[in-house]
Amino acid sequence: MQQKKPIRGILVLLLISVIWGSTFTVQDMAAEHIGPFTFNFFRYLVGTVTLIPVAAIAQAVRRRNGTHEKVGKKTLVTAAIISGLALFAPAAFQQAGIAYTSSGKAGFITAMYIVFVPLLGLFMKKKAGLAVWIAVAVSGVGLWLLCMTERLTVGKGELLVLCSAVFWAVQILVIDTYADKINCFVLACGECFVCAVLSGVMMAIFETPVVMADVLRCTVPVLYSGVLSCGIAFALQPFGQKDASPAAAAIAMSLESVFAAVAGFFILGERMTAREYIGCVLMFAAVILVQLPEFIAGKKENMA
Repeated sequence: MQQKKPIRGILVLLLISVIWGSTFTVQDMAAEHIGPFTFNFFRYLVGTVTLIPVAAIAQAVRRRNGTHEKVGKKTLVTAAIISGLALFAPAAFQQAGIAYTSSGKAGFITAMYIVFVPLLGLFMKKKAGLAVWIAVAVSGVGLWLLCMTERLTVGKGELLVLCSAVFWAVQILVIDTYADKINCFVLACGECFVCAVLSGVMMAIFETPVVMADVLRCTVPVLYSGVLSCGIAFALQPFGQKDASPAAAAIAMSLESVFAAVAGFFILGERMTAREYIGCVLMFAAVILVQLPEFIAGKKENMA
């Protein structure tokens, strides 16, 4: 039974990648009608409502099985606020940026968070190996090929999404901190609620008055991203990370960028130039490269 857990974790994370990748498409659709804070407010509000019964059932089952984590309210509130803040920033930058770029490009740029995770580790006095620095160089070239305009400048949308990738790396580190301490469904519920509140405040300040007719036009994107991408996927993320090794998890989740490009191609009819496709390949290669040392080390441990 123990040998099946890593496979189960990887399958869960692959499902999350499909959901998150295709969500870029509906985010692009919504960006045509409503602002980023308005979209995120409704998205994460729907996600919170979706997760409340799931979290309640999960807690009840754990209590019955005697596996309920005894976590104080203060710890829960603190975790919700910190993880919610860590979610709000990348979600806002990403949705703002996707209004100015294609969903396929946004998917590949967002995947750079996997490269940024070990770089952020430098601030925690963790050394970055040679593979990380090679990956940074390769991803830099790929990013240039993907994002550079005819005027040799980087587009506004690409810059905003790149900022979101940095904050997604922070969010991943925050989730890893709490994954083994708090029920993943409860954590995701609190995280989404805080993000919805923050988005609502920003919506009231910067995006009022909200035209409900425009919001209604985004019903499908809001429900898809709220129920599946936000509600279900965020709940499954810590669950999948518990079962899969960090390296395997990162590689599985990096496929989100590929699914984003595929969804953009078939649903929105997005096309890229040969130069941009080469950039995508280099960026994806960098994402895989940065995980290779840990992946190889994990394989050796399993063979020992």
